[in-house]
Amino acid sequence: MMTRPVLPAHPKVPRALESNIELRIQGALEQVALGRYSLAKAARTWKVPYKRLYYRSKGRHPVAANGGNRTKLTAVEEVALWAWIHRRVTLGIHVRPWPLAQAVNELLLIGGRTPTATLRWAKRWLYRNKDALHSARGKARSTVLYTLLEVKLVPRFDARQKIPKPFKIGLLSSKRA
Repeated sequence: MMTRPVLPAHPKVPRALESNIELRIQGALEQVALGRYSLAKAARTWKVPYKRLYYRSKGRHPVAANGGNRTKLTAVEEVALWAWIHRRVTLGIHVRPWPLAQAVNELLLIGGRTPTATLRWAKRWLYRNKDALHSARGKARSTVLYTLLEVKLVPRFDARQKIPKPFKIGLLSSKRA
């Protein structure tokens, strides 16, 4: 006589909220795969819609996994944009919507597409990525300059110092043509 396999303990069914429906669907599918429930009983126990559970068991993915039809940047362009942001933050320049839109339009032009990034798009992009950008805030330029002066990477400018003639504003050389 064959003995029936012992199933693991039944997991606690989470409270039915809209925010955790994916978690409940995954739990119900695991229980169906173990043979503990039929689809109908799993749907009732885990409080998920039967049709959604049925189609997920057949391999359909959640709508959230679709990605987006209206994404402006490819994955490579997104990496290039983050490199641009990192460069600006390292230099101590804040990431603002208008320069962001201009940078994205440049990336789109390089990719052979029409530049369609607007100020509104840039504001929404900054809002979507505010958690990643929170730690990447730029410093004031004076703070960066003061730090560079302390390390002696930038020579200190003295207004009383005489500027050599070839470098005076408006003159390319000391001789006039």
